[in-house]
Amino acid sequence: MSNKEHEMDDQTAQFTERAGMLASSNTDIEGDYPEALGYKSSASFLNRSREMFARIWEKTADSTKAATMAFHQNAFQTISVGIGIVALIVYFMVLRFVCDRI
Repeated sequence: MSNKEHEMDDQTAQFTERAGMLASSNTDIEGDYPEALGYKSSASFLNRSREMFARIWEKTADSTKAATMAFHQNAFQTISVGIGIVALIVYFMVLRFVCDRI
């Protein structure tokens, strides 16, 4: 994993931990609880969560682009694997149909 991915994992863990702490709290969100987390107000917590969402969105978009590029570079190989999987499914369905009739 790269440093960027480690940083994302650490930030995701911190975000979920803090969100869980806020969810389990019975105090008002504007009270002492966000200050205990290091936030001055709930607005800074929301801004931080928006940044986290944007990073996750970027990571998902990058993964989608990589999958699309791999498909376009190896289109015939991808299509042949798909046809092979469909052929196996049809084979097993026909085999089941024939065995049920015997």
